[in-house]
Amino acid sequence: MFEINLIKTHKYFTIYLLLCFLNLTSQESSIESLANSVVSLKKFEKMQDRHLAISDSFGNINDYRPEFYYLDTVLHKVQAINEKKFEAVIWMSRGNFFLGTGNSFASIEAFRKSIKLWEDINYNSGLCNAYTNLGNTYFYMLDYDKALTYYKTAISYCKKITDVKSNKEGKLANLYNNLGSVYCSMEDFVYGKTYFDLALNVWLKNKDSLSISYIYNNYAQIFTEQKHYDSAKVYYFKALKIKNTYGDLFDKADAHMNIGSVYLKLNNLPLALEYTSKALTFLDTNSYSRHLVNCYNNLNRIYHEKKDYKNELRYFRLYSIAGDSANSKEKISSITKMEMQYEFSKIHLADSIRSMEEIKLKDLKISAKSTQTYFLIFILLLTIVALSLIYSRFKLTKKQKLIIEEKNKEITDSITYAKKIQNSIMPNENYISREMKRLNEKKKA
Repeated sequence: MFEINLIKTHKYFTIYLLLCFLNLTSQESSIESLANSVVSLKKFEKMQDRHLAISDSFGNINDYRPEFYYLDTVLHKVQAINEKKFEAVIWMSRGNFFLGTGNSFASIEAFRKSIKLWEDINYNSGLCNAYTNLGNTYFYMLDYDKALTYYKTAISYCKKITDVKSNKEGKLANLYNNLGSVYCSMEDFVYGKTYFDLALNVWLKNKDSLSISYIYNNYAQIFTEQKHYDSAKVYYFKALKIKNTYGDLFDKADAHMNIGSVYLKLNNLPLALEYTSKALTFLDTNSYSRHLVNCYNNLNRIYHEKKDYKNELRYFRLYSIAGDSANSKEKISSITKMEMQYEFSKIHLADSIRSMEEIKLKDLKISAKSTQTYFLIFILLLTIVALSLIYSRFKLTKKQKLIIEEKNKEITDSITYAKKIQNSIMPNENYISREMKRLNEKKKA
């Protein structure tokens, strides 16, 4: 399996972790106190540091419930103070929590909520992390096309980062490595190696030794898939050298086991036995981890090839016991995960009901606002109609006035004209007076 690098945002504060473990119980009051201790800090950086320290402390105990209730409690407290940047961090933590408990869909939902908050404040570093985690989720779900899409989206945001504290180069290297792992899982080894090369260049520049060893592991895995075992062995030895110096016990066990597996494929049984046996020395034989199961299985196969049936039977029994125990642990873990998913469903349902109530209230407000708007529109239309009627009446009155004035003018003109005609027909008044006077004088004479 090709290795992808997770976004490592958690910071370890040893003294504070000890205090957490001394006070941490499953009681709600203790979790409430932890959540209050985070939110009371006010400043984003301090809130984030303490939250991540608490999250790491939960990761070291084999019970999902306290962390789940802590994340739920601190989320509601942060939402109450409307601190969007820190709320986005909490949603990221919830996404990682659900991814760790196998609830991929809840994980995707949480990462998407984180993305929405990061978008609201235009925070490119947060968007890079959230899209990277979405890519990781789809990678684990074996949906490689979506994993590629989200990793490439993360790269686009990563390139926009200007904050020097955000470790832009380290994020890019992680993404290049993850893209390489996706392409190799799709058996496109050319593209895969190209992206591994890009990641290696950054990590060599930054002298990030363990990350370099992971790239060497991935190179070796490519050669193993192509059955070029001698080339694979070269890179596994390079990884071994680094992990022996900087790695933890699991890193060392893994490095030795990989070399033992290559020697087994090359049928070099003595060296296969040497390196696989060495891997076993780094493992706790009482923990029944998957590393231990794989180690016992490889030893069983080596002794089978050596025809050492006594040891073959011995490691077969150990393999069976470890496998059964690991499966039992996984079954218990699965039951716990199912319980947690049930608990999450209840809280999710409560959140949904609360959201529905908020939506109803919002709808009522919108409805009231709509009614008010319709009323105002009605009044406006009524006013427009009234004004239109008044204007029409005004125009009609004005028209009638013009018609009356026109008629009056016509009548006046007619009277004047008739008078002129009358004057032209009838004799002049002075003339008539003179004639009457002349006739009277004539009678007297």
